[in-house]
Amino acid sequence: MSLKKIKDNYFENLKMNKYDFFNNLVNEIGNFAFLISEIYKSGEVKTSIIENYGYYISNESSLYIAELNEAKEIRVYYSYEELFYSFYLYYLKNMADYSDFMLFIEQELYNYTQYTDNLKKYKIKFDLNDFFNRDKLRNFLIEYNKKENIYNYNFINFNRKYINYWDINILKKFYSFLLKEGKLKEILNKKEKKYILPKTNLEKFIINILKNKIEIEYENIELEYHDGRGVVGFQYKEKLEKSDVALLKYKNINDLKEERFRNSRDEMNVEIISKENFLKELEIIVVAYKDIYNDNEVQEMFENFKENF
Repeated sequence: MSLKKIKDNYFENLKMNKYDFFNNLVNEIGNFAFLISEIYKSGEVKTSIIENYGYYISNESSLYIAELNEAKEIRVYYSYEELFYSFYLYYLKNMADYSDFMLFIEQELYNYTQYTDNLKKYKIKFDLNDFFNRDKLRNFLIEYNKKENIYNYNFINFNRKYINYWDINILKKFYSFLLKEGKLKEILNKKEKKYILPKTNLEKFIINILKNKIEIEYENIELEYHDGRGVVGFQYKEKLEKSDVALLKYKNINDLKEERFRNSRDEMNVEIISKENFLKELEIIVVAYKDIYNDNEVQEMFENFKENF
């Protein structure tokens, strides 16, 4: 296998910028929070797709992201500050995908800066809290998903290893998703009784409007772990080991009594709510959308939506 090291002339060599190359890594690893937390703890984070094929990131003797196949390996070198800004930019662009997980990710971003400031020659002089507190969308998502953020942050770090669909408040997740620019208007303009909001990065929602209620089906690539019978869950901070897979295979989904939403949903990734509650929550998002994006048109669209609902 040939090895090519790229330390300058990035665009000429890659036909893309360094952030896009980083983005390819995140998409293949398929777990953004895992990537942030593991790169400063361990020497290497590899894709879980096919051995010796795909992307990985190394922090052993130097920091680089590699793309490899059977014939060659390309290594693109990053400074610790460059990697931090890649993490930060990715989070800002995709924060609605992590609306119920934001406290955990922000803690990992902070941990990364502390790791580099304590152990590396060049410091990352960046006030995360100052930048976060000035972001109107971020602050609304934190507050709107406050219970889920606090629960998940404690849940991941102090309690069990596994998180599954029972631990997602799908209605709030759905409305957080709609706050992405254009998505709220998309649903307010829809006329069908059942439609799909396409997966932009992590999320996909299938909305079914029934006689007196709304059914929302939620799919997320980071929650998809198949054991032969269906989606069970996923392990957020560590890769799934063979022993864990064997354990989950014998775990009956219907016997999972301890999960937070077990008694409120018949299926892990489907939530059914009344039309009345749907509209109440939607109005909160309409007001937030107007305030965050300075968009006056969406209020009139919402009124028309209610009349024809």
